[in-house]
Amino acid sequence: ALNIDETDTEALTSVLVDHYHPLLLTLVNSPIPVIAAVEGAAAGIGCDIALACDIRLASENAVFCELFGQVGLLPDGGGTFNLPRIVGMGRALEMALTCQKVRAEQALEWGMVNHVYPADSFKQHVQTYVERLAYKAPLAVARTKQAIRQAAGNVCFEDAIKQESELQKDLFTSRDFKEGVTAFLQKRSPNFRGA
Repeated sequence: ALNIDETDTEALTSVLVDHYHPLLLTLVNSPIPVIAAVEGAAAGIGCDIALACDIRLASENAVFCELFGQVGLLPDGGGTFNLPRIVGMGRALEMALTCQKVRAEQALEWGMVNHVYPADSFKQHVQTYVERLAYKAPLAVARTKQAIRQAAGNVCFEDAIKQESELQKDLFTSRDFKEGVTAFLQKRSPNFRGA
């Protein structure tokens, strides 16, 4: 039998709190959209890191699994927060309690991933997706991410629309907003600069 003493417990907790928590918070709080490109298995903390990202793109070979239950633990990388918000309570409980493997197509059906691409062209599809997103107005993208993440928390609708209006107010004065309207009226692509 494995004997874990208090020192081992402190070390394991330290890895979680001192290393994984800062990474997860950086993913969630970054003003830049974070995209997970999952080609193989995203299991345990890997699954939770993918779930913390804003957008998940999967190869047809991708598999997602909350493995913590196999060793008598619970998902500890934000999985208990993100998973039910993404796939619903029942599916989240089933994944976490049974350590169910969810393959790419099922993950797409559940809303766990945004897109599934063929394995042989996965990297090209990810690159195309990233490039398309890169041409969007940076300030609007950052504020949209912030508003959606905050609204997905425990706020009421009234608080969500109030937060949206506060963030929108900043965007109304941006150069990118003026450029976006001008480009729309001139029927050309906008040249956003993040200002």
